[in-house]
Amino acid sequence: MSDRLAYSVREAAEAIGISQTKMREMCLRGEVFSLKLDGRRIVPRWALEELLETPAPHSEPTDTPAFYS
Repeated sequence: MSDRLAYSVREAAEAIGISQTKMREMCLRGEVFSLKLDGRRIVPRWALEELLETPAPHSEPTDTPAFYS
């Protein structure tokens, strides 16, 4: 990531490798902190860093032998 403090939804999505639509949905659901400035939604850099540091909910790994049986 760059030294910028905030990104547009498109830039934030590109920075973490997801679609712009998915990032917008996550922002609107409150899963990623964002704010509107002059009609533009921006995502602070710290919100992306926090998202990537948060562990995902526990799920079964897909590479276990039971998965392939």
